[in-house]
Amino acid sequence: CPLPGTGPASGHTYDGFVFAPVTGTAFSFTAMGYCLTAGFWDNWQVEFNPSTQTWTRLAPLNVGTLNFPMSVYDPTTKDIWAIPTGQDSSVSRLYRFDPETRTFLGSSPSWSIWISETNAFLYNGEMYFPYKDIGKLVKVPLSTSVSGPTTVSTLPVGFGRQSGSAIRNGKVYFWNGNSTVTTYDFSADIWSESVGGGVQVPTRNRGLVYSKWVYIPELDAFAGYHHPNE
Repeated sequence: CPLPGTGPASGHTYDGFVFAPVTGTAFSFTAMGYCLTAGFWDNWQVEFNPSTQTWTRLAPLNVGTLNFPMSVYDPTTKDIWAIPTGQDSSVSRLYRFDPETRTFLGSSPSWSIWISETNAFLYNGEMYFPYKDIGKLVKVPLSTSVSGPTTVSTLPVGFGRQSGSAIRNGKVYFWNGNSTVTTYDFSADIWSESVGGGVQVPTRNRGLVYSKWVYIPELDAFAGYHHPNE
C-alpha cells in the first residue's frame, strides 16, 4: 500500500477520477486518503498516463479542498468540471479545470447546500447527478456563474446514490453493483429497471460503483467493476 506502489495513496472509491481525451491522461482530485504512512498525498491533484503506466503528482490544489469530488470531462470546452461532496455545505460549487495547463480556471459561487457522495455524468453539454439528499435527478450547466442544480426528475424509490452511470441512445443506465440496472429515458421522463437472468450477476449490494461503470459503443455493451472478489 499504496496501489500502485509508485503512485498516490488511495483517495477513496469516489475521488473524481476522470479521463481527458485532449491529453490522453486521467486526473484525480483527492483530499482524503488511506495508507497514511505510505506516501499519502493530501489535497493534491494527480495525473495518470495509461500509455506509460505512470503517475504524476501535480501542484497542490489552490482552490480549497475537493473532498469526495464528482467530475466530468466536457469535449466542447475540453475542460474537466468537478463538484466536491460529502462535506460542509459552504464548499458546494462547480470547479473548472484545464487538463492541458493542469490548472483550475475558477469556480461558481457557493451554493450552500449539502450533497452526499455520488457520481456525475455528462449529457447534452450539462452535468447531471443523482441528488439523493432531495430524491431528485438534477443537472448543472457548465458555467462558473451557475447558482446551483435544477431538478430534472424524481429518483425511484430505493435508488442507490453510489451507482455508476453511462449513456446509451438517449438513456442513462445506472448500476449500483447488484443484479439490477436502472434506466432513465430523458425524452419520456420514464424510469425502468431490468434484472439479469440466465447469466452470472453480482450478488453484493454495497454500492460504491461511482465511475467504475462505462458503455462501450464498439461492443454495444456495458462494463462495470464493483468488488475485487467478484
